[in-house]
Amino acid sequence: MRAASKGVVETVRILLGSGADVNRRGEHGESALMLACQRGDEAAVRVWTDGYARHVIRRILNPHPLN
Repeated sequence: MRAASKGVVETVRILLGSGADVNRRGEHGESALMLACQRGDEAAVRVWTDGYARHVIRRILNPHPLN
């Protein structure tokens, strides 16, 4: 969340590539995508939406992961 709130796009890419939860919420219920939108950070918004799309595709292709 900190990387997202500060607009550190490369760090966000690394976190998403490592499997960070795209749906995680902060203490006030805000998502990283919401924070990026509020800041008007187009690059971060793209990174988060791309990350969310990959997350959805993984869930579709493997709906019952072994956890």
